[in-house]
Amino acid sequence: MRMKRGGIAERFDKEDFENCLDDLGSNHDEPYNQTIYRLFKQDPEHLDVKWTFTKVAGLDKLYSAQLDQYLYTARKKTEPDWLVDETDVHYALAKKILDGRRKKRFLNLLPPNKTSRSRLRITDLPELSKKVIGLAAFLKDLCGWGDRIDLNGTISFSAKYLHFHSGIVPVFDRRASTTLYNMETGRKVQSKKLEYGLFCELFGEALKRAYPKQSSYTPANIKNLDGYLYYVDRKDWSLPASPKEEDNK
Repeated sequence: MRMKRGGIAERFDKEDFENCLDDLGSNHDEPYNQTIYRLFKQDPEHLDVKWTFTKVAGLDKLYSAQLDQYLYTARKKTEPDWLVDETDVHYALAKKILDGRRKKRFLNLLPPNKTSRSRLRITDLPELSKKVIGLAAFLKDLCGWGDRIDLNGTISFSAKYLHFHSGIVPVFDRRASTTLYNMETGRKVQSKKLEYGLFCELFGEALKRAYPKQSSYTPANIKNLDGYLYYVDRKDWSLPASPKEEDNK
């Protein structure tokens, strides 16, 4: 069924968004987020496998992105040679990412590294979406899944990795996706994972409503909207407004 478009323009509650920031503070400035931003400032060229490993493992653990479970399943089901005998799946992945020609493919998927001048324009979203989908496909290919599964297993992690690298990629998870879907359609479903390109379109519409006087958006703008979408989903289902629990992914 085709989604009726335009609902976010009517249903995004800017006052509620601002009240959320006042009550809960900046999601961007939460210590666990700032820790990851600082980590991703290290070795942005991915020259050192130890830094890449620390980024992959740290992000996966702090955000419960479940990449480790994806890799453990791949080790059992598809048995990629680079993963079979490794005890630490995050380190094995970091080594594989930076191995020869694969590293060039990986680096081509990275937006510019986050700086104090990083800004997102709505027109950037289609290209950033392609990079996230490209990284998800890259990770899926490394694990040897072929056509047996879709990209859902790596989209969430890929969006987070590129967000903390660049500051401007929208973070993707089930809660944010469900909130945007409900705002856009006027429905109230408990779970909806949108295709990432559509998610970015809707996220852009919400950014314009949250910051109507801006034509470009900072990493703080993007992460604070992400935190608000998470908060709305929890509030809609009467869940405690925990600032960090990420059971989506």
